[in-house]
Amino acid sequence: MTRHKSAFKRMLIWRRRLIFTCWIASGSLIVGRAAQVQIVQGSNLKQKALEQQRKEQPIPGTRGAILDRNGIELGVSRERVRVSIAPHEITSVPKVTELLAQTLDLEADMVASYTHSTRRWRIFPGSFPPSIRDDLLHVSGIYLEEEYPRFYPQGDLVTSVLGRIRDGKGQGGIEQFFDTSLTGKEGRAVVSKDGDGRSIPGQKVILDYPGKGGQVQLTLDIDMQQIGRNNLTAAIQATEAQGGDLIIIDPNNGDVLAMVSINNGSANNLSTISTPYEPGSTLKPFTVAGLVHNGLASLADTVDTGLGFWEINQRTIHDVHPEGGVMSLSHALQVSSNVGIAKAAQALTPSIQYENLRDFGFGVATGIRLPGEGKGMLRRPENWTNQSAVSLAIGYEISVTPLQMAMAYGALANGGYLFKPRIVKEV
Repeated sequence: MTRHKSAFKRMLIWRRRLIFTCWIASGSLIVGRAAQVQIVQGSNLKQKALEQQRKEQPIPGTRGAILDRNGIELGVSRERVRVSIAPHEITSVPKVTELLAQTLDLEADMVASYTHSTRRWRIFPGSFPPSIRDDLLHVSGIYLEEEYPRFYPQGDLVTSVLGRIRDGKGQGGIEQFFDTSLTGKEGRAVVSKDGDGRSIPGQKVILDYPGKGGQVQLTLDIDMQQIGRNNLTAAIQATEAQGGDLIIIDPNNGDVLAMVSINNGSANNLSTISTPYEPGSTLKPFTVAGLVHNGLASLADTVDTGLGFWEINQRTIHDVHPEGGVMSLSHALQVSSNVGIAKAAQALTPSIQYENLRDFGFGVATGIRLPGEGKGMLRRPENWTNQSAVSLAIGYEISVTPLQMAMAYGALANGGYLFKPRIVKEV
C-alpha cells in the first residue's frame, strides 16, 4: 500500500514538472515572437502601417493650349478650385458658414449642412474660380485644391477638329493626334488616407511639381471658320440636305483655313476627312487636265456629243442638260457634258488615266495631322471592267473625301502643285 502511494506521488510530481516545463516553453515562444515582431520586424510593420495611412499619387500636368493662326484660344486648361472642409477643425461654425455661403455663392442652409456635419470630411460639389483663395486660404478647417479642367471658348465651332478630353487623354482631333505634346509633365505627391482608404482633401505633400504641356497653333482662322459654318448651315437649310462639308484652303501652301462638317444638325463628326463619296461631275476637270497635260487634247479641240447620249459597251451615257452637236472640249467641261468628256477621255490609256488621278491625290490619304482620315477608293487598272474607263472619266467608280477634292482643286488653282494639307502651324 505504501509502495503504491509513493509511486502515485512520484507520478504527480513528474506531471507537474512536465506542465510547468510546457508552460515555460510556451511563454518563451510568446516572448520570443513578441521580441521578433517588435525588434526584428518592427520597422517593416511600421512601414506597412504608414503605407496604409499614406499613398503616393500622380499629379497631372497642365495641358497646353490650342490656338488658331492668330493666337485666339480654341482649347485651354484654366485653373479652378475645389473646396473641402474638416468640420471638427472649424473654430467658429457660424462665421465660417456665412463666409463660405457668400464666397462660393451657395445657399446658407446647404453650407450649414456641411459645416455642422459629423463626418470627418466634406467636399463641396463643383469647382470655383481662383479668386476665392483671397477669402478662404488661411481659414481653419477649409482646404483648397486646384485643378485644370479643359475649356473650349469657341463652343462647338471647332469641336470636330479639336476633339475632346476623356479620362485625361485626348480623344479625336488635335487633342488625340498631339496628346503627347499637349500633356504636361506629371508630378508626384503623398496624400493621407482615411480609414476607408480614401484621400483626405488638403493633406498633401508635393514631391515633384507638375509641368505645363506644349502649345499647338493651328492654321485655322476662327473668323473664316465661323463664316464657313454660317454659309454651310444656310446651304443645308436651303437644299433640305441631311448634312454637308466645307473646307477653305490656301492653294499656295496647303494651309487649311476652315474645316466644317454638319451631319443631322451635329458638328461633332469630321466627315470632311473620314467619309468618302462618289464625286460625279466634280471629277471632270481632272480628266480634262490629264488630257491636256499628256498632250492628248487641247481645250480648243472639238468633240461631237450627238443628240446628248452615247452608247458604248452596252451602256448608254446621257447628258443631264443636252445641247447636242459638236462643241469644244472647254465648252463640254463648262456645261458638264457626260458624253463630251467621256468621248474625249477615250484618248487616255488605262495606265495614264489611273496615274493622272493618283497624281491629283485620289486613292491615297492626304497625310493631314488628324486621326481617322479615309483614303477613298481608286482601283488599279487590272481590276477595272470594260465600263470603268468611261465611269472614271465622269466621276464614278471612285470615291474621294472632301479634303482630297479640296487639295486636288488647289493643285488646279496653283498651276499643278499638290500640297499636303497643313492643319498645324506650329507646335
